[in-house]
Amino acid sequence: MDPFTELTQATRRLRFEPYAVDQPVDAEGRYQRELDGDFPFEVKLLSFASDMAPRPQTWHTYLELFVPVSGGCRLRMGGAVVELEAGDVLVVDHLKLHSVEDLTTGEMRAVVIRFLPELVRGLVARTADTLSLVPFYCQIEGRPHVLRRPSAAAVHQTLAALLDCAFDDAQGPYREGGVRAFFLVVLHHLARHFGASDTLRSEYFKQQQKAKRLSRLFDHVHRHFGERIGLGQAARIAGLSRPQFTKLFREASGTTFVAYLLKVRLAHAGRLLLETERPIADIAFEVGFEDPSYFDRRFRAHFGRTPLEYRRSARK
Repeated sequence: MDPFTELTQATRRLRFEPYAVDQPVDAEGRYQRELDGDFPFEVKLLSFASDMAPRPQTWHTYLELFVPVSGGCRLRMGGAVVELEAGDVLVVDHLKLHSVEDLTTGEMRAVVIRFLPELVRGLVARTADTLSLVPFYCQIEGRPHVLRRPSAAAVHQTLAALLDCAFDDAQGPYREGGVRAFFLVVLHHLARHFGASDTLRSEYFKQQQKAKRLSRLFDHVHRHFGERIGLGQAARIAGLSRPQFTKLFREASGTTFVAYLLKVRLAHAGRLLLETERPIADIAFEVGFEDPSYFDRRFRAHFGRTPLEYRRSARK
């Protein structure tokens, strides 16, 4: 039997749930989903319809695989648009803002796997475990890690076995061990395909250090988004020169720091417009805009309506 057919047959007896943002998304676009600390792994079967509400762009700290099993879509990830068909396997660049933009068919069904690196590497990072995670952490701008269906037979076959194990109540206490074993095989195939060499392993550790630097900056922006934060200050917080910071930030987030800060401020403004009766000029000043007319123009460009229209339409 064709391995992709095995995978689709494994999903036929299972229930797909409509895609929904079921956890909070903060002003920076972070999807705040927490995974089980003892077994940080989750497999979801999601359905997407063409008439669904717009899907927000989000990023997250957990790692993710996205595998359409029927239909297809265009998925935006940072500055790139990825065309996916049934059977393709996408290693999501999780730190970039991403979302399914539109479907190429009326409906799409997908297997979505979310996990934390601790599931793989445990307390001690061994070389083999590190190489399994390289495809998730070392991605090149404009070259998303997509394993196309014709090359994904081994992954399809292992995913079918993983689903059988994950949704079989008879597995009892052996379920988690079985799921982890099958998933490690999936990661092995992905690492081999995307060439997890010693060079990429070295790059992986570099990326980890860069991510730590940016995390300090993200925390600072979250607390002080209403204050003036220039490129020079942002680079100093990240411990980088301005050219290094500019390059790293775009690689990590798919946008510039100025555009990112603007989105953070506008997102907070939108929340305050809905949750308070405060004057619009006061809200503009609190989120970092000294000129109310400039705030009005930027808000309208981002949300498609003025702040007053946004407040009124949302409450209707």
